[in-house]
Amino acid sequence: MKKFLSTVTFFSLLIVGSALTMTSCKDDDGPAIAEITVFDTTGLVQTNVRVDVFCTQPNCVVTSTGRTDSRGESRHEFDLPAVLRVYAVRYDSTFIQTGVPPNVTIQVLVDSVCGDGFVTVDNGETVQESVTLFPCIQ
Repeated sequence: MKKFLSTVTFFSLLIVGSALTMTSCKDDDGPAIAEITVFDTTGLVQTNVRVDVFCTQPNCVVTSTGRTDSRGESRHEFDLPAVLRVYAVRYDSTFIQTGVPPNVTIQVLVDSVCGDGFVTVDNGETVQESVTLFPCIQ
């Protein structure tokens, strides 16, 4: 009888221990995070640059838009793992005023710099990617 109780106790503890250590298939790792840092060609971080992170697959609607902060970083969170395209662009406008009032002409010159790349994000992970801005080709 003593051996029987010992065996039952052992298997009971084994079952309880297995139940406590098993994990479910539910994905609770948290969101996938992409941190994009934008630089110019000299290596200086760029502020106030529009950063779009989006899916390029057909019928995919994953997209996130943000602007870089004072450290040149833009943070994007996603619910699902994916391979995403990163596109960063900044439009610099110069206004040239000529003439004497009331005959004043204002000329607007727009210069743009842009850069792109790809990033792979997975749930519960933070991925860092750098983008360098070059003059955009029209």
